[in-house]
Parts: sequence; C-alpha cells; structure tokens
Amino acid sequence: MFDALAAGGTDLRGYPLRVRRAVLEKLLDGVGPPLAVMPMTTDGVAARAWLTGHLEAGIEGVVAKRVNQAYLPTHAWRKVKTRASAEAIVGGVLGPVSAPVALVLGRHDERGRLRVVGRTGTLSRAVRAELGAMLRPVGARHPWPPVLAPARFGPAAPVEYSRVEPVVVVELMVDAALDEVRGRTVWRHPARLLRLRADLRAADL
Repeated sequence: MFDALAAGGTDLRGYPLRVRRAVLEKLLDGVGPPLAVMPMTTDGVAARAWLTGHLEAGIEGVVAKRVNQAYLPTHAWRKVKTRASAEAIVGGVLGPVSAPVALVLGRHDERGRLRVVGRTGTLSRAVRAELGAMLRPVGARHPWPPVLAPARFGPAAPVEYSRVEPVVVVELMVDAALDEVRGRTVWRHPARLLRLRADLRAADL
C-alpha cells in the first residue's frame, strides 16, 4: 500500500504526503503479507537504483510525489518508467508492407521457435519508407498464422497484419511491463523503434 486517504473517521486527503505516510506506516505496523507498505525514499541515488536495478523483476518504475503535497483527485504526481533497449525480429507489419505503420515483433524461444513478443508504436513516415524497402512479404512458409489472436498483443491491439520474411532485426526502447501469455513473456506496451540493426541476423537473437 502506498497512501492513506482516511483513518479513524478523519479525512486525510488535505494533509501533506509526509503526514499520510506516517499514518499509513502506523496502521500497517506489524501487519504481514499480503499487505505491505511500498518503500519510499527522498534519496535520489536510492530512487535511481530502484529505477534501474529491478528491470528483470518486472518493476515498471517509480512514482514521484511531493512530500508536502495534499492528495489531489487529479493524481498530481509523476510515474517515471524504467526503460531498456532490446532487439527483436520483424515478423509482420500493420499496414502495407511497402510502408508499414507499425511492426509486429518476434524473438526465438528456448526451442528456437519465433514467437510474437509485441509491437511497435506508430512509425514515422521516413522510417516507413526505409523499412518498406527492406521488408519482403511471405506466405505459407511463415511461422505465424495469418491472423493473430488479441491475446498476443493485449486487448487494445489490432490482430490483422501482413507477414514478412523474418530476417530484419531492429533495436527498440521497451519498458519493464511484461505479461505472460500462454507461457510466453511479451511486452505489455508498444515498443519504440530506435534503429535498424543491419549488423545482426535473425539467427543471432
């Protein structure tokens, strides 16, 4: 738990965070799992360590609040997401192959099968043209089905796409939010394309 809005019949929303936090810690003193007080610090070095040191555990980032600020219904705080770079293989596109709007991304699993792991956000027009010159449509030889189930991406993602020859490797900026879909780890949010990796082959991933 990370905040206390009321306690003992007292509305705490107008009190600063430092007061609400003290109340929360007192309320949960001695209480064990599954309840716990989320860690908090005013030390910038510690906050950066939390932000960068827990990526593999799936920690999405940290939330920054002012200790002297009252609780506001507009959520006047900032979520700072943990981000990292990663490589993936382009296995399909949303939109035309010659000018893809977004990329469908894949990585090899432990058995060497190319599995869908996510998608990019919308690509710029310049990148669409560059990628369109490199991608080649492919039919029955592709390891993915012609239509992907919604669960492959998440509830808001498109499922109709065009399959391409899975040979182009790209570098991405991804956040730490991961989901398990049928035993596979996938990126929950769209990745941001950083660059093409002409120096890497699909077999290298």
